[in-house]
Amino acid sequence: MNQQICAFGIWVALPFIAGLAGWARRDSFRPWMALLGIPMAGYAALLADAELPRMLFFASNPFLLAGEFASLATLILLVTRLRAWLAASPPQKGLLGDTLEFLALTRWHPVTLFCGVALLLLPGLWFVSTSFHLFLFYLHMGWRALRSGDFQALLEGLAVAYAFVPMAGAPLLLVMHLLFRRRMRGRYLPWLLVPLFLLGAMVGMVLLVTMAHFGD
Repeated sequence: MNQQICAFGIWVALPFIAGLAGWARRDSFRPWMALLGIPMAGYAALLADAELPRMLFFASNPFLLAGEFASLATLILLVTRLRAWLAASPPQKGLLGDTLEFLALTRWHPVTLFCGVALLLLPGLWFVSTSFHLFLFYLHMGWRALRSGDFQALLEGLAVAYAFVPMAGAPLLLVMHLLFRRRMRGRYLPWLLVPLFLLGAMVGMVLLVTMAHFGD
């Protein structure tokens, strides 16, 4: 466990240092800082997102919780700095430019944006369809619900879902972004890929959960 925490700390520290270096001076920012730092910080934030609900019932690991907040801060810092750099620099061309625009959340095709929002909604929809009645019951209990082990497990399960769905869907989003920027045109044809994207994201999530289960 200590080795895992140390590895997580190093994973958080690298993009955090890159983000601070890029923010400290305008001329010190380089695209590679965002190209490497944003995925690393995002992955670290997803790994430790279960610490956020645990914080409500005082069961979180202080080190992992600090790493979670540092990762989220790094994400915001790097994305903001990258957007400013793209706005002030000449248009970036080729695969690198398209990837940087994807990481900066700019110039997304409406289909890509729709699928990104769907990724954020899928865990919540899963929660509503499977455990909403329990949530209403615990909501009626008020703050006493935080002392319930079942309610704590429910919140942790929701956090795990919010970790695995973006892990599975983010690479597919990048592929869609590159495809729409370079190849696929038309008003209606790109929307036909939405069901395939959602199916691929769900299959990927199941595979990740299975690998994590057998990895333990």
